[in-house]
Amino acid sequence: MTSLESGTTQGQGNKKEDPWGDLNERVKRLERLEVFSFDELQKLQQGLETIQEALLVLKLNNQVIRQIREHYQCLMTQYRLPALKEIKKGCEDSFLRYCRHSLNIEANIDAHQAQLNALLLLYNTILQYKTIQINKIYAESAHLSTRNMENIASKTKQETSSMHIITFVTLIFLPGTFMASFFQSGILEWPQVNAKAPWRLNKEIFSLFFGLSATITIVTIVVWMIILFMLRRPHSERAKHAS
Repeated sequence: MTSLESGTTQGQGNKKEDPWGDLNERVKRLERLEVFSFDELQKLQQGLETIQEALLVLKLNNQVIRQIREHYQCLMTQYRLPALKEIKKGCEDSFLRYCRHSLNIEANIDAHQAQLNALLLLYNTILQYKTIQINKIYAESAHLSTRNMENIASKTKQETSSMHIITFVTLIFLPGTFMASFFQSGILEWPQVNAKAPWRLNKEIFSLFFGLSATITIVTIVVWMIILFMLRRPHSERAKHAS
């Protein structure tokens, strides 16, 4: 029992240093619990039943001895029949010796009962220690699983945010790239520009390009936001119902 208590103290000290515990320490605690095999638990249970039976037998024996002593005390003290006077005088010494012997036996039984109660408490403490350690390991494992799930959810949220940023940037530049490729495809004919002439901005063509690109970009972003809102809405409704 001392080794079990020292193991518990060491486990608590390591836990203060590292809230999540070390893997080697967890393995050691699991190895310590191997002493509680199924056969060992059966032996402990049989020991508990034997102790309880012994306590019951001692209690009944103590009651019987006390009742017999009280019965003879009643005969010697309460009954005043003339026929019993001679019997009382002849049996007085024997009765006193019997009372002393009976009291010694009762005290001995009480001592055995105290020892068995202490042993019963020890057995119950061992079983409770095993149950507490197993529950602690399961609770810590569940807590670690929860933390891992939270970390995975946080990483997924960050990756989702990054994907949203990439998608948003793509939606901004993709319509302009599409319109630039469309204007350069040769489908539309533009007036020839003299290579020797100084560079100048064709405001009409630029306005057309900018207007079409901006319109398509805005429409695309609005459609994307609507679709994103529709996809998120069922999740938010399920979260509200769950809470």
